[in-house]
Amino acid sequence: MPSYCSNSLQISNLTAEQKNLISNTFIKKQETSSPEWESHFLATFCPEPDYSVVPVAKCFPDLNAQFAETPEEAITALVNKPEIHEDSWYEWRLQNWGTKWEFCDVTLNPDTDASEFNCSFLTAWSPPIEGLFKISTRFPNALFTLFYTEDGCDFTGVTFLKDGKAFDQEFPISKIRKYWLKQFHLDLFERSQADEAEEDGDLIDELNDLWCDHDSDAIDSILDPVAGCLKQLILSSNPPSEPIQLMIGSQLIEVGIEPWVPPVIRSMSLEDATKLVQETFQSISKPVALTAS
Repeated sequence: MPSYCSNSLQISNLTAEQKNLISNTFIKKQETSSPEWESHFLATFCPEPDYSVVPVAKCFPDLNAQFAETPEEAITALVNKPEIHEDSWYEWRLQNWGTKWEFCDVTLNPDTDASEFNCSFLTAWSPPIEGLFKISTRFPNALFTLFYTEDGCDFTGVTFLKDGKAFDQEFPISKIRKYWLKQFHLDLFERSQADEAEEDGDLIDELNDLWCDHDSDAIDSILDPVAGCLKQLILSSNPPSEPIQLMIGSQLIEVGIEPWVPPVIRSMSLEDATKLVQETFQSISKPVALTAS
């Protein structure tokens, strides 16, 4: 069962033809009385390959090596040679969509402008930044704005994408909560920092109830000004050379100016992987054979 990431996506500066193409990837579910929509957005504009012929590397070779049962399996995991395997769809989607499945629980939001498309949706575990990054190249001049929050994994952020370029800023929700509590409820913040706070059930309930009432506003108070900076960065022909400093309340926020790039899938040479495994498996009495499959 995944932990779901909440997303709000706006695509602006669209031509009528572009907007029509995007709208057609969302199909209203006929079996429900409420306006629920089924998404084919990622599959349409970032289609999957034929997994029976296209080899795919694993996303987490280090983690796979850590849980390997034998040194040979660990070496194979670290080499991470693209292969055809039963989990190819999962690995490919994470690398190319940024998430495990298509959008779900889709709501199409009213467009404030004829050149805009707005929707909100859930994705599994993470926002679909990799997918939007690729898709942005298919819609010249369109501006993609994505706000996302994943409470279970403790992160929230905003991403701007345009013509295959992206800027992203992410924050731990727990850090925003701590700042907000200190800023507006100093007495509760000081009580929460006491050694015995973890044992105070009433205090924990009070803090959680208070945060549930104000979490959206607290997160927006950070993300909205950051979004303004990122929008300037992606639209600017002469971006700044130093990180942008924002003072939000009493909190100094640094907005990075480096473009977001897709994560690189890690791999190693057979020799380097063998050496690392030999150093890690101290109990190995003889050299590990160079026989990664």
